[in-house]
Amino acid sequence: MVKEADMNKILVVDEEDAIRMLYQEELMEDGYDIIATSDYDALLEIIAEKEPDLVVMDVKRNGSSGLDILQEIRTSFNDIPIILCTAHDALKSDPKIAAANYFMIKSSDLRRLKRTVRLELDKLSLFDLSISTILDAAHHG
Repeated sequence: MVKEADMNKILVVDEEDAIRMLYQEELMEDGYDIIATSDYDALLEIIAEKEPDLVVMDVKRNGSSGLDILQEIRTSFNDIPIILCTAHDALKSDPKIAAANYFMIKSSDLRRLKRTVRLELDKLSLFDLSISTILDAAHHG
C-alpha cells in the first residue's frame, strides 16, 4: 500500500456516474487518491480546497459545453495538468481545448488514460525534484 503522503491526488469530473466510478476505481487501484465529482459549477472551489495534482474531466455537461469551465480552470490554476476525456470527437477542432494538456476520446479500455496520468504525474515529480535540487544547491552552496 502506498503511504498517503506519497499518493498523487486526482480530481475526476464527469456527469455520468458509471464513468466517474469506473475512473475512480481504476485510478485508485493504481495507488492514486481520487476526488470524484459531477459538480461542474463548484469545480474552481473544489480545486482550490482539495488541491489536486491532476484533473481528468469530460467537457460536456447538461447538453452544454464545459470548455468555458476548462478555460476558467486554466486561468485560475495554470499549473495543474488537465486531461479531457470525451465521447465527442468533433470537439477536437474547438480551439478552446488547447487549455488542456491532453484530449482523448472515452473508451472502455483505460490503458491510454492511465499511461497519460502516469506520464503527467511523473513530469510533475521530475520538476519538483529538479526544483528541490536547485534549492538545496543554493542553500548549501
